[in-house]
Amino acid sequence: MLFKINKKNYADVLYLVVFALNIISLIYMAMTILNNGLLGERYRNMYFAIMIFLEIIFLVSIRWKIPKIISMFFMVVIIISHLVIAKYLNDSLKSLEIMNRKSESAISVKDKDSGGSYNIYLSGIDTEGNISNVSRSDVNLILNINANKKSAVIVSIPRDSYVRISGGGKNEYDKLTHSGIYGIDSSISTVENIIDQEIDYYFRVNFSSFVKLIDLIGGIDVYNKEDFTSRHGKYHFSKGIVHLDGKMALGFARERYSLSNGDLDRGRNHEIIVEAVLKKLVSLKSIGDYGKILKVMEDSIQTNMPKNKMIELFNYQLNHDGDWKFELLDIKGVGKSGLKSFAMPDSKLFMYVLDESSLKAVQNRLKENYSNAGINQN
Repeated sequence: MLFKINKKNYADVLYLVVFALNIISLIYMAMTILNNGLLGERYRNMYFAIMIFLEIIFLVSIRWKIPKIISMFFMVVIIISHLVIAKYLNDSLKSLEIMNRKSESAISVKDKDSGGSYNIYLSGIDTEGNISNVSRSDVNLILNINANKKSAVIVSIPRDSYVRISGGGKNEYDKLTHSGIYGIDSSISTVENIIDQEIDYYFRVNFSSFVKLIDLIGGIDVYNKEDFTSRHGKYHFSKGIVHLDGKMALGFARERYSLSNGDLDRGRNHEIIVEAVLKKLVSLKSIGDYGKILKVMEDSIQTNMPKNKMIELFNYQLNHDGDWKFELLDIKGVGKSGLKSFAMPDSKLFMYVLDESSLKAVQNRLKENYSNAGINQN
């Protein structure tokens, strides 16, 4: 027999009961972590090793009559450890439940490997509060990701781009931003026609969700190429590296009148912000960190990316070390006044006519990065 218990020694009985409860709790937590893909492989192994070590020490303390003050110390450490990990599991599982409740677009969701390639469309609408509000799509960014290469190409499509608007736009020419008033499907289809590729997933954010996300990750550091003061928030941004919290980032992202190239520079600033956010996200060390971000999505972000796909992507990142390479691309063109708008038929508006050669170059680069030819999937 491993150890004998004196029935009159209630302390020994108590220790054995606590040991049994700890083992049951450890098994339950292990199954929860493994079944839901919580924690990367390295952190799972570390957690299990530490907990098993503590359980062994606790068991030995009973068998070899180690002073009760020491065994009590290990008992307290184990209980606290379980409480901490239980809180983490509870928060993470709530985050997953939130993602289950997110509505999906009519655009089909692809069944893609977590280590593959993705075209993600980021649509920013010019409103605050409820993300379900219908509004113009003032920010239109393509995030072209090749996880195997750890390469991301970010493209900003100018809001005033003079393009054919799908869906409610009847395929008539208008500003790209007006596609937002016909719904996310219209914006997605319009953007797909521009880049000549399918969109795999989309994320739709507004001013409020943008600020929340930036603050949640502790702000971002970006390189500002010219000194300016924003009209929104009256923030002054010096040339060079600047740290932005949520509200400052919003002022930085919305400014165009104080910039040398107006809306084109604003589009480049959008790319810089997305790059900085992605760098923060890929530096996170556990699914618990990502779980905090998923919480913000409940009322703040619309997406058609399923919960299990997000978890796969998070775990893939956690288990594959290496630096990411980011590339920012612009679509050149020329501004023209007096162009007809389908959404505003009585008005002649200023719009941005895309340069065909520049657009073709961007299309080719996106296709090149998207391709997995010759890339090791392991």
